[in-house]
Amino acid sequence: MNSRLKVMVNYFEANKIAYGDLFLKNNTDFTYPKSFKLLEGTDIDIVFNNSKRSFLHFLSFFSLQRLSEKLKVDLTRYKEYNQQIRTVYVPHKIMNNNSLFFSHGFFPVGLRKKGIPVLTNTGFMTNSFESARRDEDRWNEIKQICKMSNQSTIITFSTRDAIERFCSFVPEMRHKVRLAPFLIPQISKLTEDELYRKHYGESTQICFVGTDGKRKGLTNLLAAIRNIHEKDNQLMSDCLFSFVTRDPVVLPKDINFRHFKSLPNAGVLKIMRESDIFCMPTLKDAYGLVFLEAMGNGCAVLCDNDLPRKEIFNHSLACFTDPDSTSEIENGLRKLITDKEYRFNMAKDSYNYFNSHYSFDVVSSYYKHLFKETVDMEKCISGKRNLFPVNI
Repeated sequence: MNSRLKVMVNYFEANKIAYGDLFLKNNTDFTYPKSFKLLEGTDIDIVFNNSKRSFLHFLSFFSLQRLSEKLKVDLTRYKEYNQQIRTVYVPHKIMNNNSLFFSHGFFPVGLRKKGIPVLTNTGFMTNSFESARRDEDRWNEIKQICKMSNQSTIITFSTRDAIERFCSFVPEMRHKVRLAPFLIPQISKLTEDELYRKHYGESTQICFVGTDGKRKGLTNLLAAIRNIHEKDNQLMSDCLFSFVTRDPVVLPKDINFRHFKSLPNAGVLKIMRESDIFCMPTLKDAYGLVFLEAMGNGCAVLCDNDLPRKEIFNHSLACFTDPDSTSEIENGLRKLITDKEYRFNMAKDSYNYFNSHYSFDVVSSYYKHLFKETVDMEKCISGKRNLFPVNI
């Protein structure tokens, strides 16, 4: 009889301070690991990190980061700070009988010394995201990731592009690097007939979801909408726009739109399910879970042209635009509104791609395999340590 796999996930579920900070509620690095509770079933147990020491370490450096941003002090110049802000201290005693520690965004310290398997999801962003002019400017970051990766059995990146770029610098790390798509909760299925009726209806619904509207490209999107309206106001007569953002939305009075400063995730998914088009030509995004949710709800997507989004949409399943070009956004949005066949085919193809690559069933199965691989790899490494001990 196979024993159940026991996994501790680095999510501070019970701490009231965590829920009291609005920024933390919208911080993916902090909230995303909660989704892994959904993996719990007949063959796996999921528990959350309840260590006060872990949380206080995280909270102290997170608060310092927030303060430095307000004071406009760049602490990232200091190597020790960069290392601490991406680290979580985990007392090995809290693991008890848990067979694996999983962390998103933070490297756990002190567990592998006890032979405990550790799986860490980290990132290696594009040069444009990091404002680096050339690859050589990334060496300090790469060295830091390599050093901190010693605390993990396996590290994961969310895109193949990130893996290839990172391993081109340090090919000796390839053996411990894996691809790990983002895990999102189950989204109810759409039939092709439902998808067809959605995109060939009389009205066209368009949505934007980005709490930080300015960073997510809201300004240029609104300018593009106004340009279309000025050139052909009749085109907008059958459109309904929905904006979920804390930033102001200013459009001509005869454009139909709704503005929500915030919505629970269920509300966002409902708007996406009703919408034909999802628009977010983001200026800066590490990945973008919201794009996966739009795909899974049958939206045709207009987005930016940075590598993470191109990989999400398999380089052809979205309308890619230069987020700094109002005219490109305008032309892309006009095409999606006016050409229903183009829009439907894009939505159908991206929806099918979502189901085969990003759906909960596919990704949850992959993670269960990855958890087992991490445990087996650490057993192998620990066995070699016992056979060939190193005295330091």
